[in-house]
Amino acid sequence: MVSKGSATKGSAQAIDYIMNDKEKGQAVELDRNLISGNNGNEIIAEFREIQQFNHNCSNNTYSIVLSPSEEKKHWSNEELKDFGQAHLKNLGLENNQYLMTAHRSTKHPHIHIICNRINLDGNAHSDQFISKKCQESAEKIAQEKGLITAKEMAQLKQIELKPLKKEIHQAHEFAKEKS
Repeated sequence: MVSKGSATKGSAQAIDYIMNDKEKGQAVELDRNLISGNNGNEIIAEFREIQQFNHNCSNNTYSIVLSPSEEKKHWSNEELKDFGQAHLKNLGLENNQYLMTAHRSTKHPHIHIICNRINLDGNAHSDQFISKKCQESAEKIAQEKGLITAKEMAQLKQIELKPLKKEIHQAHEFAKEKS
């Protein structure tokens, strides 16, 4: 399981994107919290109402992508929702405004989350190392669910590549000797 996260200014277009899965049409909405809008303009307006209580924060919206590992062919919407909710809880964002959708237009289903950094008290969630925190949360969820972690996947790929690297090195050495 892998995740990326970044703090952005937030936009109606970003919200519209996560609500629309390119090739297959409508994305599947998994969850939402403290928002009622039906499109990007309405939802970003709801975010802005809360964001007006904190003028110090300019990148006041998180854009997060969470991708489960590939060991299972099909993840149900309920399983994806559970992953997303656990992810938000690990990051301390479960009580903030957010929209969570699933995209299935690629070979690997993934979860998009647009989340307000400003909570209902007007306090900004720290975005320091947010991408690293997202990856750590994804690792934790994978371990709890008994899934392959990103680190384990990288190690497996290294093991798979060792014979190929050795073969390339031998061919290179052979070519050097014969030139």
